[in-house]
Amino acid sequence: MDCKGYNGAITVDSDALTIVHSGIVAKSGGLVTDQPRRIPLQAISSVVLKDATRLVNGWITLGVGGADAEALGASQAPSDPNSVMFRFKDREAFGELRDRLAAAIDTNRAAGIDPSTVEAGPAAPSRLNRMDARNEERNTAAVTAILGSGSRPDIEAAAARMTWRFGGKRELKNLASHLHDGETVRIIAQGSYEGNQGIVALTDARLLFLFHGIVGRAKEDFPLRLISSVQTKSGFGAGELKIFVSGNNAVISGVITSDLDPLADAVRAELAAQHSVVKSTAPSTPDPFEAMQKLAALRDAGILSDEEFEVKKKDLLDRM
Repeated sequence: MDCKGYNGAITVDSDALTIVHSGIVAKSGGLVTDQPRRIPLQAISSVVLKDATRLVNGWITLGVGGADAEALGASQAPSDPNSVMFRFKDREAFGELRDRLAAAIDTNRAAGIDPSTVEAGPAAPSRLNRMDARNEERNTAAVTAILGSGSRPDIEAAAARMTWRFGGKRELKNLASHLHDGETVRIIAQGSYEGNQGIVALTDARLLFLFHGIVGRAKEDFPLRLISSVQTKSGFGAGELKIFVSGNNAVISGVITSDLDPLADAVRAELAAQHSVVKSTAPSTPDPFEAMQKLAALRDAGILSDEEFEVKKKDLLDRM
């Protein structure tokens, strides 16, 4: 079975498929072209088809080695090495390909074959992959230059994910000295609080704002156990994080837009985890009627005197 799309083709034989990208569309998408990639059918773990219309092209995406096929958008599919684009006139052929691969997946599953254990050649890195790798190298080098070698891995990882860190060098260098023993940094962003431009760091225990100026310094922390919720407000290029703490609120402004939502989402995830632990460990409230029956049984057994029974009963009634 041979299905030719407009940025490549997929050929299926009895035990494997071959995917190869070609043409100007594949090149413009950053894909490696004219290099066939052979994948055993037993390594195919899922397949997704986005059907074509007369106005919009479609694509088929493979999941390989136990991974699920990604749900891609029209801007992502041309750059995905596991996808092949096709036009409306080829939609039936690619529909049949999807059905054949889905049947092979079902057959392998029924036979107990785990696709993650079947060796399949990796896709050649696309241009986006290569760009991401270069950006990661640059970020790592920039963070190392700021923090120096031998710094804490959690701070390094969080700093590398920051969109903008050049105004927070002093704060990043001094962050470790403000952390408690065993405290782990989750995410860092730059921001302003009460007129000071510094960084805000989310840890597993608190949200910490830190400012280290040439002359002045400022520090404010918000324990997660006291935070009820957070809200965001986005502006042009930057936004603000509003923190609700014990009936009051604080605002950290000037947070780069691309860092704002990840920071807020991470805070909410930590809050959910904290509240879940509190709920699971909170002592259960005894049933008052059951407690009264137990008191009466203790009195009837002679363990409690009538006076002790009356005192405990009153205490129980007062707490109801």
